[in-house]
Amino acid sequence: MNTSPVTPAAAAAHPGQRAPESIVKSAGGKPAGAKPGAKSEAKELSISDVRGAFMLPVELSEASAPVRARSEKQQAMDAKVAELHKVWEKAGKPSSWAKMVEARAVVTYFTEPDKSAELNKLVNRAVAFHGLRVRKGTSFRVTEKHVERFNLPKEYVGREAISFAIMDKRPRATSEGKPASQVVTDHKAADKK
Repeated sequence: MNTSPVTPAAAAAHPGQRAPESIVKSAGGKPAGAKPGAKSEAKELSISDVRGAFMLPVELSEASAPVRARSEKQQAMDAKVAELHKVWEKAGKPSSWAKMVEARAVVTYFTEPDKSAELNKLVNRAVAFHGLRVRKGTSFRVTEKHVERFNLPKEYVGREAISFAIMDKRPRATSEGKPASQVVTDHKAADKK
């Protein structure tokens, strides 16, 4: 496997390790030597393209890692999700909404309607990060009746109420009720015998 970086300069510097032309691209994202403004034709991936893979230096490989830093808002939601999960576990892992509310394992956010999608996205990312699942209540717009009945601040009128609890992921039915990690452990133990 080649170890030189995939750039036109590197390809020229290492003629014995030349990258396939379909891989070497100019700064505009088109094959080197393509005329400006010309549409590039889609070519099928050839076997030489597949065999022409390059092993990038460690610095370049690390720089291309797909992991992104989690924003401050996301980190705060990650912490809130972990906290709610601990509360749910300490309460005996209730499954009914009423029992989750009683155990104080349900949290409610009062957000501007145009911010609710962002909040749901933060929650979903945090749940995926921790390998958990979310159980959402019914969202609704806060009215003056809600403000009076639940003693909410008056500025909450018109906001969207979003309630949820955090639970363990459901085990897969194909795994005889065991979580995936246990299935893997069982298979490894069986392979060692």
